[in-house]
Amino acid sequence: LKRLSELKFRVADGEPDIVGWTVFASTGRELGRVTDLLVDVEAQEVVMLDIDLRRDDRHSLAPLRAAWSDHT
Repeated sequence: LKRLSELKFRVADGEPDIVGWTVFASTGRELGRVTDLLVDVEAQEVVMLDIDLRRDDRHSLAPLRAAWSDHT
């Protein structure tokens, strides 16, 4: 896996660039912000989110498959 920020790739046309978006737990609690996307270079697709956790100086990785967005 490679960080999107380190590659010459970009988010596909028509797809949202979610870097900077706020991440919430299923309970609605704010967890942090997406700081980067991890790409499976061979498949050329984003598979993980790098999340800067709100409560401390740590980061966490989350699989993109487990995420959903609320476009309200």
